[in-house]
Amino acid sequence: MSNSNGTASKTAIITVLEGSGSGGGSSSHSSGGGGGGGAGGSPEPQSNVEVKELSQAFIASGNSVRFDFPRNATSVVYITFNSKKTAGKTTTIVEILKGKSTLVSQMPSGEVYKSLNIWVGNSGFATPNNIENSVVCFKVEKSWMKDKGINLSLITLNRYSDKKWNQLPTSLLSEDSKYLYFTAQTPGFSPFAITGNTIAKETVTKTQPAADTKIQPGAKTENILQSSAVSETVQRSEQKSEQNSQQKSEKGKRSNLPIFGMICMIALLLVAFLFKMDKTQ
Repeated sequence: MSNSNGTASKTAIITVLEGSGSGGGSSSHSSGGGGGGGAGGSPEPQSNVEVKELSQAFIASGNSVRFDFPRNATSVVYITFNSKKTAGKTTTIVEILKGKSTLVSQMPSGEVYKSLNIWVGNSGFATPNNIENSVVCFKVEKSWMKDKGINLSLITLNRYSDKKWNQLPTSLLSEDSKYLYFTAQTPGFSPFAITGNTIAKETVTKTQPAADTKIQPGAKTENILQSSAVSETVQRSEQKSEQNSQQKSEKGKRSNLPIFGMICMIALLLVAFLFKMDKTQ
């Protein structure tokens, strides 16, 4: 069959069971290199391979090459790169592993979705001298992200090279009802790991505002303290004014008592005088 580039291609799938030896594991490989597994094989022990899929394409110098994996046996959808060298009919292998690859010293940080190997052509072919602009398209199940609480923006494809893990530039491409599809730029092919992370919750320290003090959004601490001080001063002033009013009222009442007494006394004297005059008559 022909691919989008007009070159002949062939895709095959092989499911590897525990203890099987298909795929060939005797080829030499350096964990820091960027080449293939060697003659279309893989240096990974097949007892550690859960499933793998093969794709073939014709590589010509100066052309864009694409390896498709339409049978959905692995998490890789396709691989593309620009070739600087003619290699003819070439096989690319994608292996999904049961656990950590035997070619790496440790797993990368974060929640690991899949550990996998990608081998392009013979050992030593897929190097910056022969290819450029390499891209891996892979997919991640939405259900896994939901169960683990993974943030979409923190999904990353990691590549193991030079005895360490390197995070590759990863971008969201598309999605369907079951998967999210991502693309990642890689300088070569070797062991990989798809990882995700959750967003760390920030610790927020709340400052209790003074009584009756309203804090406006974005207000600075200095303004809040000044507002609190002004409010307290106004409250004290109002309390003092109220106390003065009460004191004046009580003082006024006390000062009116002698006058009221004198009026009462005069009235009594007047009544007594009138009563006496009436009795005399």
